[in-house]
Amino acid sequence: MRILNLNSTLAKYAGTWDKSAALHLLRRCLFGVSQTELAESVAGGMDYTIDRLFQARDLQQLPQVYLNNDVLPIGSVWIDQPYDQQSNNGRIRSFQSWWVQQMLQNTFSIHEKMILFWHNHFVIESAVVRDSRALFDYYKILNENALGNFREFAKVITISPAMLRYLDGQSNVNTSPNENYARELFELFTIGKGSQIGEGNYTYYTEQDVFSAARVLTGWRFNNQDLSVSFRPNLHDTNEKIFSDAFDNHVINNNGDQEYIELIDMIFSKEETAKHLARKLYRWFVYYQIDETIEMNIIKPLADKIIQDDYEIVGALKMLLKSEHFYEQELRGSMVKSPADFSNGLFRTSMDQLTDNLSVQAKYAHFLYYLNVNALLQMEISSPPQVAGWQAYYQEPAYYRNWANSVTIPLRKQLTDQVASESGILRGGFRSRLRVIDLVENCSTSDNVREVVKELSILFLPKALSQVQEDYLVQALIPGIPEYEWGNQWRTLQNDPSDTNLRMAIENKLYAFFRALFSLPEFQLG
Repeated sequence: MRILNLNSTLAKYAGTWDKSAALHLLRRCLFGVSQTELAESVAGGMDYTIDRLFQARDLQQLPQVYLNNDVLPIGSVWIDQPYDQQSNNGRIRSFQSWWVQQMLQNTFSIHEKMILFWHNHFVIESAVVRDSRALFDYYKILNENALGNFREFAKVITISPAMLRYLDGQSNVNTSPNENYARELFELFTIGKGSQIGEGNYTYYTEQDVFSAARVLTGWRFNNQDLSVSFRPNLHDTNEKIFSDAFDNHVINNNGDQEYIELIDMIFSKEETAKHLARKLYRWFVYYQIDETIEMNIIKPLADKIIQDDYEIVGALKMLLKSEHFYEQELRGSMVKSPADFSNGLFRTSMDQLTDNLSVQAKYAHFLYYLNVNALLQMEISSPPQVAGWQAYYQEPAYYRNWANSVTIPLRKQLTDQVASESGILRGGFRSRLRVIDLVENCSTSDNVREVVKELSILFLPKALSQVQEDYLVQALIPGIPEYEWGNQWRTLQNDPSDTNLRMAIENKLYAFFRALFSLPEFQLG
């Protein structure tokens, strides 16, 4: 879908603040939206909601041992323990599952969505890093810098253990400079390429810049025993590094472990670095299409704000999320949900939550289930397919539509059919199902079948129902009986909640309704 002729600017949104506007904001900033969160947002207004989204949030516990073959007891936190080869693979799965836990149990906060954004930006792959401690250290860096300073973030990630291993910084020495990280630093992580101007050379950097940057970055190592990072002067190229006219022929002289800081400051002195980030934020939160008008009216002012704020990103991000452009009707429901939004969002919106009294194994069985679901849907957390990230965020012309294909669409339906059934998701002795009765009880008019259909459709679909769709869903909920009969049955159940036969009959009707609702094409959109 291409959306043309959007004339909005970054002027503050002054339109109607209703469920549609609130849901649009929350869907883009959270993994799923609960009825409670929606009600709080509608009542509080846009400014209140955005302030809530940017409040600090706590991590949900820390990664724990959940397998019997670890040298530590089940339930132990392993992140500060010595590396153990026998336990490493299990701890990597523990880390990945724990990361999914952060998404599933995310509070009213944009933080976790931004962590995934940065994971898709400063990419590493767990199968390449292969060290559970380095992977958790990487997540900590994403967490601590998710809403911080982009330039300082780039400095920290450059010499992090996970990145040193992933892009071969560990083997970058003065006698044989390795260009892998230097190239991605320019092309993907900071300034971007721009148009090609010669073989290997682009508008915003050249092969000379890549080679010089690789020499700047020689000599960094991390200790496999304790993950400490150090600079080895004997492995560092001490000669001067000369950059192209793209960087005003800047020269970095021998300055040891401070050279990488000068390199990154040099890159961030260019306006295009801020524009590159602004485009990525726009595609993450708004839409993939960036034409000349969007570039001029949205991207350039966002980049100006980022530079004005010395690369602190919160101001620009809030400006975008409060803009009249963000709330354009055509942009609501314009994305195909990522696997994380699809599966984790379904859990957060409407599933039985995992309680504190569950065993570690039972909890991790559910976290691992959603990790595997996301992987089947082609988004394995901590393992993007390549250093450029997931194709849906950069691959023209399909972009988000890459998530919906002949493999993933049947799997998505299989998941929603299972969730919207009596069987639910059974793992570790705990069954998580769609809380269908609670969902109806939280509707403003629970005993009117059409109002129930409308309210629940608004919660789960980003587009308004057509009359044909509304009639279809009503019939899915009460097939072959008069509409008033729903109200009779619902009121009877409310008067006698102990009537298990009636409760089961209503639950089964609602399961059928949700299977029908989730089968609509609009459910794939967010």
